[in-house]
Amino acid sequence: MAALAVLAAACVLIAGVSQSALVNAVLVVIKVGVLVSFIAVGARYVDSAHWQPFLPANEGGFAYGWPGVLRAAAMLFFAYLGFETVSMAASETRNPRRDVPFGILGSLVVCTLLYVAAGAVLTGIVPFRELGVPDPVALAVDRMGWPWFAVLIKIGALTGLGSVLLANGYGVSRVAVNIGRDGLLPGLFAHVHRTRRTPWLGNLTFGVIAAVLAALLPIGVLGDLICLGIASAFIVVCIAVMWLRSARPELRGGFRVPLGGVWIGKAWIGTVPVLGIVLCLTMMAPVLGDMVQQVRRGDPLAALILAGYVLAGALVYVFYGQRRARRLAHAAVHASES
Repeated sequence: MAALAVLAAACVLIAGVSQSALVNAVLVVIKVGVLVSFIAVGARYVDSAHWQPFLPANEGGFAYGWPGVLRAAAMLFFAYLGFETVSMAASETRNPRRDVPFGILGSLVVCTLLYVAAGAVLTGIVPFRELGVPDPVALAVDRMGWPWFAVLIKIGALTGLGSVLLANGYGVSRVAVNIGRDGLLPGLFAHVHRTRRTPWLGNLTFGVIAAVLAALLPIGVLGDLICLGIASAFIVVCIAVMWLRSARPELRGGFRVPLGGVWIGKAWIGTVPVLGIVLCLTMMAPVLGDMVQQVRRGDPLAALILAGYVLAGALVYVFYGQRRARRLAHAAVHASES
């Protein structure tokens, strides 16, 4: 079912931007409506005694305590996956300097408030030790004694997953378009359909790859790998922002980095990018530590996939993308001079 859902999202994205935007808007409205309904109704059934102790003592490894908090925070990268898609749509917005920051920060605020409220209600209805199930919200609704509402909650969960698939598929295809145009990926990723104006080959390729991974790998392994991938991507973005401000200031395009920064020699060091790197490394540490423990227990699957992924990316860059990108850049310079 997971593989079919991924392929269905890819087909919607191939159909066109307006079609995928409409489907995603409908799914988001349903998802947020169901979540708000759960918070509003569930607040009446909260037992504050379930919040004691507010921070359970650590029971070894990443089980509760502050190690558990850090491990859970790292997993939240998976929950927040999608808000950065707003930046990937900058070229398709009317006023990117205004719309992109507003979209990113606004979505972060709304999502954080919803997550905190839903988490408080959830743990207030069901003791935290009983929430380690695939459908914790449905479990909480069952405790409320509203079986029909549990069906609604499950529909909301499915629509939420659908909206995430569409947002992530849109984002990765747009990133691939620009990387393909730079020559770092094969040209098929930059190919846009003549009538639908979508990168359909890229959407199809990523959809098939994601479907195979969803069908074959455990959700826990996928979650850890996705968290590491997102954190690594954010670190690269933070480094790239500082490098571009230092080496290519003419490419700012009217965007401003909040809280400024300092110049050390010819290098600009930004406050927000440095904080982003530190926080991302902090979030990655528990996942990497857990992965090391898995290897020691004789379960190297996640570590092997991560190593293979990094190695494959490095090989593609060194033996294909780097040389091709330089050739395209030189060709562009010669064309502009002529």
